[in-house]
Parts: sequence; structure tokens; C-alpha cells
Amino acid sequence: KFFNEYFNEIVKVNQNNDISLNVFHAYAGHGPYRKFIGEKFRKNVDNFYLKKDREAIFGESTFFINNQLEQYDSAISYIDFSISNVIEKIKLVKKPIVFIYFSDHGESPFTARGHDSSRFVNEMARIPFLIYFNEHAKLLRPDLFQKYKNLSNKNNTSTLEQLPATILDMLNIEIKTPNFFADKILN
Repeated sequence: KFFNEYFNEIVKVNQNNDISLNVFHAYAGHGPYRKFIGEKFRKNVDNFYLKKDREAIFGESTFFINNQLEQYDSAISYIDFSISNVIEKIKLVKKPIVFIYFSDHGESPFTARGHDSSRFVNEMARIPFLIYFNEHAKLLRPDLFQKYKNLSNKNNTSTLEQLPATILDMLNIEIKTPNFFADKILN
């Protein structure tokens, strides 16, 4: 809702800047999963797990008794809709925009841990992200677009671990660090 209401204003404010970075944070995908999403998304997506012997798949978890997995699916459906909505808006902007979507953390819906770091599991930290170049961005930086397109075609999933370097690369910022090992050998 916020993004839809302020998108044109955000684009207008940033028209005079050569490079800008705008960061938005949403609670969609945080528990309770249906609290932060639009009303039309607060229904079960497919009831897939309700048709299965959930205890045989997941063990004795009250998470599934309370229908939490279906609620998580509803939140993910809303997030998918929101990302598609943003991309459709960005396609129409007559200036280069690179959109990067990522979550601030992963969830562990199958273990009923959410993102409780005291009960850490791998999916809480392995968060993929999405990069979208509108046509104007592709024309302005075809080399950068091709670089990330080639990376996306590999069988690796980029995660938040690569995000800081990716953002610096997108903003054309190079961080030079001293090579302490080479300095020790030369001295």
C-alpha cells in the first residue's frame, strides 16, 4: 500500500539524482503471517498439506495443527503479488531503475521455528534475492545487466551474503583494501 501510494513521488524526488538507493522494509512474511497482508490474500492458497498425513511428513508439530503453513503460504503469495506489482510500475518509468528484492531473514515454516535464532537452522540465513533491470537500465549499463544475467543462469543461488558487494557493484563503488600479506612479504 505504501509503495503504491508513494511510488510516483519517490521517482520524482530521485529524478535529479544520478544514483540513488531507496530501501523499504515490510512486515509481510513475519508472523503472525496473515496480520500484515491484504485482506484478499488472507485465505489458504491451496490446502496442499491439509490433504497429507502431516504427522508423517513433519512429526508432532502444533504448527500444522494451527494451520500456520497455509498462513505462511498466504503471506508468500502476497509478497509475490507485491513484487510483480513493483516490477510492472518500474517497467513504465522512463529512467534507469534496478530493483533488488530481498528478505531481511529467512523463515523455517516446516520446523515451526519462524526465525528464532536460538533454534537456528540453515534456511534462516540462506536468503535468495531478486534483481530486475528495467529497459532503461539495460540500455545504460548493458555490461552490468549481462553480468548479472550470466550469474543468474548458473546453478548457484545468490544469497544475502553477496548482497553488499552486489549493491556496491551496482552503484559503481570500488572498495580497495590493503593486501597485508603482500606487504609482509615485500618488507
